[in-house]
Amino acid sequence: MKRGTVFAAAILLLVLAAFYFQGNRQEATPYDEINTIQNVSMAVKEGSVTPIGLTFTITDRNQPPYSYGEWYVIERKSDGAWVSVPVVVKGDYGFNDIAYLITGNTLELAVNWEWLYGKLEKGEYRMVKNIYDNGAYRYYDAKFTIGDGR
Repeated sequence: MKRGTVFAAAILLLVLAAFYFQGNRQEATPYDEINTIQNVSMAVKEGSVTPIGLTFTITDRNQPPYSYGEWYVIERKSDGAWVSVPVVVKGDYGFNDIAYLITGNTLELAVNWEWLYGKLEKGEYRMVKNIYDNGAYRYYDAKFTIGDGR
């Protein structure tokens, strides 16, 4: 009888652990092809990173330059792979459908993601943005780190 109780408790713990880890699993990135358009680059502005936002620049030396929207995704490096950061928004969310045009080859934008991701913990991250290119989206990223003092 005692052995049966211990066995049942062990099975219950395994089932509970499986549900816990399944609920906390992060999805691997779908953005495998990054930074593939010539003459375009994206970078985080030095000193701008906080746990709730950053400022970044897009440099586009194409003529005419591409246009850029507000959409972005934040991913975190985990065990050497990029995984999605879970959103804190309940239900549906969206971004303004706007096109920022680049003048003078550079566009600088500030992003506050607290409404979407909350405060980010210490770690290595990247922000992924899309560019519409002849009927398809292409993606660019800018990597950044949230440290102890941030």
